[in-house]
Amino acid sequence: MPHRIPYLIAYDITNTRTQARVRRTLQGYATGGQQSFYHCWLTAAEYRRLLYTLPPQLDPATDRLHIFRINEQTETRLLGKAKTALAADAPLLII
Repeated sequence: MPHRIPYLIAYDITNTRTQARVRRTLQGYATGGQQSFYHCWLTAAEYRRLLYTLPPQLDPATDRLHIFRINEQTETRLLGKAKTALAADAPLLII
């Protein structure tokens, strides 16, 4: 099984159509997130695919998309409660 790396992906996109396309793309990879912020566990191939498919959809004059790699050894904290893509007790199956 390929190694997966955690990323946080956030965007600020002005055009609603572009926003919807990017959101649909990221939701296909996300394990959680809200509105314009997604937590994704990506393989190297999936990461490259996003780097190839997302930039042409963006307007460089008005849009921003940030991809932050999270160090797997770093302690993370959750403050508050956000909607998750998966129920807390749902099994996670990655094929």
